[in-house]
Amino acid sequence: MTPKETKPTGFLTGHTLDIPARGLTKDICKKYGYHVATYNGETCHVANYKNLEGQLVAQKLRFKDKRFQCKGAPSVFFGQHLWPNGGRMLVVTEGEVDCLSVAMANGDGKWPVVSLPSGAQSAKS
Repeated sequence: MTPKETKPTGFLTGHTLDIPARGLTKDICKKYGYHVATYNGETCHVANYKNLEGQLVAQKLRFKDKRFQCKGAPSVFFGQHLWPNGGRMLVVTEGEVDCLSVAMANGDGKWPVVSLPSGAQSAKS
């Protein structure tokens, strides 16, 4: 962490579960750091964003009504910390659930799959 960076506080903890509606296993959710938590009395899904050293730097919260909120500022791809050496192929998805779904489909996260931090609007040409 550089002197100008500040470490966000107040990250949520929760439970890693299967998400049957999306066909996601607890194992793939755990690998990527995706869990269920409670924030201000509401249940939400939490996507942990980690830097290349594996340190938690931000979280993206998704509520039942499809509202989103960030704790910290994601400056990396979701799941990028799992692939520090890259690979021959990289799949970039629009959202965290898409990322988990593709990771499941290609062998439980065997190949690099990441997600844009803010959906398609965060893609730069």
